[in-house]
Amino acid sequence: MIKAFLSHSSKDKYDYVRRVAKWLGKDNVIFDEFTFEEGEKTLDEILRGLGNTELFVLFLSNNALNSEWVQREITEAKSRLDASLICKVFPIIIEDGLTHEDKRIPDWLRDNYNIKLIKRSQVAAKRIHNKLRELSWSKHPNIKKRQTLFVGRNEKQEEFEERIHDFERKKPVVIIASGITGVGRRTFFHRALFKTNITECPHKPSAIILDRNVSIEDFIFKLNDLGLVDFDNELLSLTSKSIKEKISIIHKIMRAAYESKEIIYLVDDGSIVNYKRELSDWFIESINSY
Repeated sequence: MIKAFLSHSSKDKYDYVRRVAKWLGKDNVIFDEFTFEEGEKTLDEILRGLGNTELFVLFLSNNALNSEWVQREITEAKSRLDASLICKVFPIIIEDGLTHEDKRIPDWLRDNYNIKLIKRSQVAAKRIHNKLRELSWSKHPNIKKRQTLFVGRNEKQEEFEERIHDFERKKPVVIIASGITGVGRRTFFHRALFKTNITECPHKPSAIILDRNVSIEDFIFKLNDLGLVDFDNELLSLTSKSIKEKISIIHKIMRAAYESKEIIYLVDDGSIVNYKRELSDWFIESINSY
């Protein structure tokens, strides 16, 4: 089974790494709380874990960079990567103020990897999940064929591509597809977005489900659950905010999605588009004022 080794400082465990591990699941990670045997030497368990992983995930923080254990894990991972015993390394910055230029980060990581800050553990977990899936596809091409198979709707695909590539018109911020449940709207979109280079990710994006009872406040809370932005206490008084203030919060999430190249699917059942095919006023204002 393809697994990710989660290299981290114990001081970062509670607020970040444990959440990542729980989201990914015990079967998909090498994580001390899930994997290490009681009563065994820590170094032996680390080496055993590295021997059973294909993806080495490094959570970079000041605590991690000052940890002798983490430095040992980095050294071991590098030697195994060079020997092709580990397939991939994925370094993540998890602390504000730390940059990829920090001299404590080994040169081979700083020079060869695009190391960026991912503040939300849920976002990190999704990125790691995608890396694991890519490794699975590389080892088992038939799985990739089954999961990416798309047949039909060539005319609609062509129509979509022509609209996206029309440089005389503004690029759309929102694209809506109608149809009965199960007709393949998300599959169509994913294929179209991938073919037009809007997304480079071969995996389907996150989706939130909206029914006719979802208000703008509910919509914001659902977007917040994606983990793209840290709002701190900003959402506690959401109901007392004006419509413009609420829309500004939606814009923050839209900007964060754009900057992190995230696309969000909204599976709507009457919240944004009603039975008359009319858009909600707050949604129109959110898009037009973005």
